[in-house]
Amino acid sequence: MDLEDFFHTIHFGRVKGFFEKDSTFKVPPEVALIIAQLTCYKGVLPQGAPTSPIISNLIGRIMDLRLLKICKKYKLNYTRYADDLTFSTNDDSFIELNDKIIEDIKTEIRKSGFKVNDKKTRVQNYRLRQDVTNLTVNKKLNVKKTYFKNTRAMAHHLYKNQEFFIDDKLGSIEQLEGRFAFINQIDKYNNKILKLKSFKKKIH
Repeated sequence: MDLEDFFHTIHFGRVKGFFEKDSTFKVPPEVALIIAQLTCYKGVLPQGAPTSPIISNLIGRIMDLRLLKICKKYKLNYTRYADDLTFSTNDDSFIELNDKIIEDIKTEIRKSGFKVNDKKTRVQNYRLRQDVTNLTVNKKLNVKKTYFKNTRAMAHHLYKNQEFFIDDKLGSIEQLEGRFAFINQIDKYNNKILKLKSFKKKIH
């Protein structure tokens, strides 16, 4: 699931009210006002600002706790990355309860002051390629084949022509290094999991 206009849903008054009333912070109203003034732009959290993900996660905690209660009821696992919500399960009863579960989730999201982007809601079984935040998560974590092939093509183009392009724009060495570092990080994670599984087999 995807939340519609996630950062823009968190407006100035919501930020001020959170820091003023949340039990962890409970700052004086004048301090909450300054925090909201520093972190909001044109009355909302601006996308791309380093403060926006932190504040949105703090405010989103209430929604997360409500959704975790639903997940416990229906035997689901729940993860969220900013506005991307992922629910997963091995329980076959999900197939029959699919519509009710989705409606229950939407209700709690609405109660928490957010809205679901229905166009991006999808249900995928293990036979299909399961994508979460542009990563394939079926049997193991992996980048999309197109991402890997495109990165390799960029490196080849740089070697042959001393330049390469990303989305028709001239790319930089730092961007290419970032793409390779991302691929390498996923490989390291998978290798770590494989070693752990191998170790568990040995001790059983």
